[in-house]
Amino acid sequence: MKTYLKTTYREIIEILDVSDKITKYLKLNKLPHYTTIQKFFVRMLDTKLKDLNKLLLFIQPIDCELAAMDGTGHTSDYADHYYAKIRGKCRKSYIKNHIAIDVDTRMILNYAANRGPKYDTQFAIASIRQLKPYKPHYILADRAYDTEPIRKCMNEEVGAFDQIPLKKTSKNRTLQTKQFNNLLA
Repeated sequence: MKTYLKTTYREIIEILDVSDKITKYLKLNKLPHYTTIQKFFVRMLDTKLKDLNKLLLFIQPIDCELAAMDGTGHTSDYADHYYAKIRGKCRKSYIKNHIAIDVDTRMILNYAANRGPKYDTQFAIASIRQLKPYKPHYILADRAYDTEPIRKCMNEEVGAFDQIPLKKTSKNRTLQTKQFNNLLA
């Protein structure tokens, strides 16, 4: 809710203070201090976040038309490349989050966090298989996911159409270009 409304923890508590429906739904008799919520999410384990997300998806069933997936890295190290080179560690370790969401409701359908730099494709097939119960018609992803095993998993295992731009070095791109040029000739 905080991310969706683009608010701070303090503003979320103010919203909850005036919203009887949400506080009744969450079964809150007394609102927590905003720092309590902030500390909770900092200390919460990855497994607990997944369990909480499964509970939300169980309470609110989703009819998924479009699913989107992507990964991003987070670091708490603000050292620049010059400092990293001096300490002899050019590539910094960080946490990589991978998320698959329902585009319409913005609910998280699958979530994974890994240490260190990992390619998005290492997460993709497991995530796509987790999307199967939601029966998405289309799965959207960026060109980092443009591999034959990923497309095959989306199309055959899940039964969804893949919406992935082709990589510039993709074999499919050269094949499509040749087919298009043959049509023009």
